[in-house]
Amino acid sequence: MLIIVEKPFISEASEALIKAAMQGNHIVSLVLQGDGVYAQQVPVLNDLNIAVLDIDAQRRGIPISPHATAISAHAFARLSRQHPHWITL
Repeated sequence: MLIIVEKPFISEASEALIKAAMQGNHIVSLVLQGDGVYAQQVPVLNDLNIAVLDIDAQRRGIPISPHATAISAHAFARLSRQHPHWITL
């Protein structure tokens, strides 16, 4: 499952969904893009392996958090092909 965060905040419902998805026995990738790059410091994401679309962070002047991985648009496209199910928050 590919979870895409496009908003600068994460609602309680979205936080619950992320936690539930991470507890399953399937592969989950979490990508912050667009204004979602501002959500890097949201506490629920601190212990998770998250990816941040590098071009969106650069355009907004936001540094990539040490607990996040910067990915290119090409890497994001690769992730999107690997996951048949997507959720956009």
